Amino acid sequence: MIGSDWSSDLCSSDLLDSLQEQLKNKMDNDDSLTWLFMGDSITHGSAYSLGQDTIAQSFEKYLRDDLKRTNDIVVNTAVSGATIDVSGSSTLAT
Repeated sequence: MIGSDWSSDLCSSDLLDSLQEQLKNKMDNDDSLTWLFMGDSITHGSAYSLGQDTIAQSFEKYLRDDLKRTNDIVVNTAVSGATIDVSGSSTLAT
């Protein structure tokens, strides 16, 4: 797992593609970032989490506790029953 000085854990910036490099540059900056989680019931954390942290909650704890990014915001917009078809249309199961 990547530690609190995560950028030094990378062997070389040559290993990063352009999107990863952009993310690294944003993470190296102390400005607050907003992280968005979208998905269905698994991401939402409804019945399947059984009282455990959701993916978004675990990520938020990682940001705060391990990376010391206390000003970042994690938003979970997941909705149980949400689906997406191959055309990209989002629907809610009824």
